Amino acid sequence: AKGKKGGKGGGGGGKKGNEKKRNTADSIKESNAAEKLKRDHERDLQKLSNLRTLKALQETTCDTQSGKIHRMIKMLHLAVCDLRQGTVGASEAEVLDILWALEEMNSFKSADDEVAKEKAAKKEEKKEEKKSDKKAKKDPKKDKKSKGKEKDEKAETKIVLSTEAATLKSLYKDGGDSRGTYRDSLKYARKLMSGKEN
Repeated sequence: AKGKKGGKGGGGGGKKGNEKKRNTADSIKESNAAEKLKRDHERDLQKLSNLRTLKALQETTCDTQSGKIHRMIKMLHLAVCDLRQGTVGASEAEVLDILWALEEMNSFKSADDEVAKEKAAKKEEKKEEKKSDKKAKKDPKKDKKSKGKEKDEKAETKIVLSTEAATLKSLYKDGGDSRGTYRDSLKYARKLMSGKEN
């Protein structure tokens, strides 16, 4: 019986070891999942970069949410450009269908909201900088003390974007072709939809 008690005491030390192993195992699993997601996303981007027609984009599939968003935005862009240029077979209905499908995606909604919030936060930050610059001109001695406090506040308001939101932001910023940008195509489609609703 005494041997068993000693075994129990040793088991207590074993729990800490198990927790450590579990934490290590969890971190390895998380890093493996992140690596897989990155590889899948790169594969999606490669797949999408090779597709130039609306039909080809409609027939392909993507593994990641970011890839799905990218695919839908590229489809919308092609449909909008075809409509603007008067291409045979292009229609408002197709543009509106793609826009509706895109905006029904929960991942797109949340990513678009995150990008909008980040933009609003940056705009607010610029306003605050302008105000502090005006105050600095009035009283330069006071400004030196308040700058340290302002930097701390700015660090707190920094918004960290999810993978999908970061992808969407880069698509808005850099996405497009010789016919226009993805952002402009999205604006055009939304304007088209709001015109139909009225």
